[in-house]
Amino acid sequence: MLAIFGFQVVAGLISPTLGRLMDQHSMRWLVMTGSLCIAAGLSLMALSTAFWQIIVLQVTLLPVGMVLCGTLVSQIGRAHV
Repeated sequence: MLAIFGFQVVAGLISPTLGRLMDQHSMRWLVMTGSLCIAAGLSLMALSTAFWQIIVLQVTLLPVGMVLCGTLVSQIGRAHV
């Protein structure tokens, strides 16, 4: 639960900043960046050997990928097509 809690907190904190980036930059590049963050996070999680490594991945790469590929980008993306 600690990893999920950290994930949600970080995603909420970085959403305004990434939302501003979505207004300024191409959605395609941001979604591709988010996809790479998710792929890297899940790949590294598969290789992790300790719980703290999973927590670090859950509060770094995965929230960025989720925000850049989630509902925020789909809502903003429609306005800037």
